[in-house]
Amino acid sequence: MYWLLAALWTLGILAAIICPIVMFIWLFRKASATFKVFGDQVETVTAPLDNLGEASPLSELRPAGASGDPQVLAQARQVRAQVAATRHTRRYARLNAAKARWEKLGLV
Repeated sequence: MYWLLAALWTLGILAAIICPIVMFIWLFRKASATFKVFGDQVETVTAPLDNLGEASPLSELRPAGASGDPQVLAQARQVRAQVAATRHTRRYARLNAAKARWEKLGLV
């Protein structure tokens, strides 16, 4: 009976020594990974010209000119309609691609 208590006491002491060490190592690795991800995000924000990817130059929504000019307003509406049509086309292309992937995987 006493040997069981001695074994439990020894295991308790070992756990009291080992657990904080393991927890500190885990916490240090977690903090290191978090700071690494944060550093990558800061790097992408501070150097946006290095990560343009598929970005394309944005067209002007309204050409320069008097804002009350009917011709300028018509041009602005036309540009907005083109931008909306492009967004609509891209959105449905992405949805169709996702649907095709889902069907391929048997999810639909």
